[in-house]
Amino acid sequence: MKLQLNRKVFQKIISKSIGFIDDNAISETFNNFLIDVVNDKQIAVTATDGNAHTGVVSYMNFEIMENAKAFLVKAKKLDSILRLLDGDIVDLELNEKGTLIIKSGKFEYKVPSSSVFEYIEHPEVTGKSFEINVGKFLFLIKKVWFSISSDNTKNKLRAGYLKYKDNKIMMVGTDSFQLAYSEVEQEEDLSNFLSEGVLIAKDDLARLRKILEIEDLNSNIKMTIQENTVSIHLKNRDENVKTEVWLRLLGSDYIAYESIFRDKANQVIVNKKLFQELLKKASPAISKETPLVKLSISQNKLKIESNDDSSKFSGEIECSYDAKSMTIGLSNRYLNDMVSMIDSEFVVLDLLSEENVVMIYRHIENTERKEDRNYFYILMPMDID
Repeated sequence: MKLQLNRKVFQKIISKSIGFIDDNAISETFNNFLIDVVNDKQIAVTATDGNAHTGVVSYMNFEIMENAKAFLVKAKKLDSILRLLDGDIVDLELNEKGTLIIKSGKFEYKVPSSSVFEYIEHPEVTGKSFEINVGKFLFLIKKVWFSISSDNTKNKLRAGYLKYKDNKIMMVGTDSFQLAYSEVEQEEDLSNFLSEGVLIAKDDLARLRKILEIEDLNSNIKMTIQENTVSIHLKNRDENVKTEVWLRLLGSDYIAYESIFRDKANQVIVNKKLFQELLKKASPAISKETPLVKLSISQNKLKIESNDDSSKFSGEIECSYDAKSMTIGLSNRYLNDMVSMIDSEFVVLDLLSEENVVMIYRHIENTERKEDRNYFYILMPMDID
């Protein structure tokens, strides 16, 4: 079997698919890419876990093909080799001994391949699909991903909750101590698809994010939601590449997150850069046992204190605030994560009392055009006694 491929396109497919390889699979079969010729123009590159719960298949054109045959090749090995090659074309040749010969320019690698009899086919896609803009979907994921729990024992919380309501698609993530919310406008009515919402695992959102980040942000993707699976279809016309991602859904039953929301209260408006610098300076004196910072807010001043067994820190910056003085303890790591996600010059800390949650969002002047994107964060206070 011989194949001749565009190296850059092939490498791009391998790079975006490597995250779907299951290093912990019972069978080593799923540490491999499946490469197969599907018609007289294209090959398919597939990566999936041992149960076909998640995976990706990409279709690309070949330059030359002789004696079509499907084979498996170690995923990480192929990825590392392609990163070292610099030719425009890569040749793959599978000899009778099952050795895969990879050539590009004056360089040649020989690696073992294996048969495909154990490989699981990806699920068949059925049902109606809807479209969503790549940039908007990526926005939803980026703004909430960090807040989703990584605890595999918390099934509901280790996933992002995707839902359609009131002409908007929203995504929510939480680990019970922090919560992130993002939404985008959606012209198409998706009541028949997402009105009850679906849960997509955090790891799967990370894999999907890696793929979306190299796509045209102005293009659209198609999504098909089945009983336990969501399929996502992408097409890169410039490179003649089609990609299908399938992800296992974790159900649709989510926590009552809206009960945490509240109307705006007392706003602390602070310069993002100065606030981040102050939090950074406080970090060396933060206790590992109680990793918090103490925020004291008074008339136009925000003071941060931290201390561990051997050191203390205190610093302050100016802010805009004209309500009653307040002191509140917050997780330094969570607060840093949230502030880093704000894309405006000033950050708003919205406070009701020292016992209530803190809302964190971007500051938009009345004269600034409001975009169709919106997001905010909610953080539980910590005991400072």
